Amino acid sequence: MRYYLQKIGKSYYKCWHTKQNGKDVKYRKTLGAISKSLADEVIRNLNEDIIRNQYNLTPRDRSFDEFIKEFQNFRKTLPPKSQERDSIVIKNFINLTNISFVSEFNLKLVENYIGQRKQQNPKLRNATINKELNTLAVMSKKMKHWHYTNRNVLEDLQRLPEQEVIPKFFTDEELQKIFKNFTGGWLTMVYLGYYCGLRLEEAVAATANNVLWDTKTLLLVAPKTGKERGIPLATPIYNYLLTLKTAKTFENDKNLVQFPKAEIKSTSSISHIFHKKLEKIGIKDKSFRCFRHTFATHLRRANENQANIKDLLGHSSFEMTNRYGHATPNKSLQEAVEKLNQNVI
Repeated sequence: MRYYLQKIGKSYYKCWHTKQNGKDVKYRKTLGAISKSLADEVIRNLNEDIIRNQYNLTPRDRSFDEFIKEFQNFRKTLPPKSQERDSIVIKNFINLTNISFVSEFNLKLVENYIGQRKQQNPKLRNATINKELNTLAVMSKKMKHWHYTNRNVLEDLQRLPEQEVIPKFFTDEELQKIFKNFTGGWLTMVYLGYYCGLRLEEAVAATANNVLWDTKTLLLVAPKTGKERGIPLATPIYNYLLTLKTAKTFENDKNLVQFPKAEIKSTSSISHIFHKKLEKIGIKDKSFRCFRHTFATHLRRANENQANIKDLLGHSSFEMTNRYGHATPNKSLQEAVEKLNQNVI
């Protein structure tokens, strides 16, 4: 395979051919509106890397910044949160290692980076570091794939042992306190957390348009997986939302959770204020996420099966869901959420 140059309009394209099902297929990728001399240099460098790889020669040294630009462009298909995480990892890695060239990227450098991250933040969990290592591992694979290197230098990279995190949940006594002391938008948010198992960002973003009133379902798109999921509404929260709708508390395009504009500025501020409100009524070391764990835990106590709990929580795999117990015979999702009725205050 060799690259060649083609100009279309004001942009130059790197082009190449591959065989697919016995046919010669042409591919091209834009280089942008750059000068012909620069475009020629890009193609020349790409072909040089291919030749070096074919003959197992040492790859020419290239700047780490050059690789990062191509890597971040490749990752643009990921959700915004994943792209943001990549950017933070890359920024930390460059700042702590002072890496300038791709040839400096190796297993020892990454191990030194891990040590510096722990020194930088002693409370940093191994699970967090492992997520960063996952990004670096993908970078290493792409370096080889794009001929920046002739081997995957992090092929033998070991992840750190992770301590199992036991989910926290609200006790029945704590739930009674919360339902008694929270009002307005805060109570709506609590109901969405307890009866639907929503994440904080999901509860805050949910609008009346997400409620399918005729089927008693809350329709959402999970922020982590991007998958659509329908959550059957238990009778208490359905009646509660219906009362708000009848009272015209919100229009069709309005958020279900409404706060005075001066009180709330961001999701993080909502989380902080909620934590303070819990402490004020004597509930310490708990967060809004505990509603999500309580939701799943109560369903497990009622012998609901893991497949239903996984669907209701919007988990991408059973790994997270399995923290709440083992599978039991299948039942409908509506029956599952109705099991929460026993805790209605």
